[in-house]
Amino acid sequence: MVRKTHAPVPSSRPTRFPLHHVMTEAEAFAALYDENHLLRKRLAALEEESRTQNSTPSPPAPTPSTAIVPPFKEPKIGEPSTFDGKASEFPSFFQQCKLYIHMKPITFREHDDESCVAFIIFRLRGVSAE
Repeated sequence: MVRKTHAPVPSSRPTRFPLHHVMTEAEAFAALYDENHLLRKRLAALEEESRTQNSTPSPPAPTPSTAIVPPFKEPKIGEPSTFDGKASEFPSFFQQCKLYIHMKPITFREHDDESCVAFIIFRLRGVSAE
């Protein structure tokens, strides 16, 4: 492993090796060991900080009237085709409906069964609607 730099880089910790110094395996291992040890200490500190932040009581769950709208917009996709009762077309129609409902999480909050069923019924025509 060769450590080369073209210009001195300001650092908060002293340089262990002079410029253009070829490290032995033992030196490389020691440097990696030191870096690993430092990273493990930082990780432990972050995990501890995360635990203390998570131990504070969380705010109450929002009620439906105060639910927070996700920070994204639903994609603009066409509605599924209507279903007129042909059995051979039902699997395709139903897959389109499921995909549409899945892609509209704000419109169909957590796949509320009542609104999903109402949407599918609205897409029925002819004999299937009767």
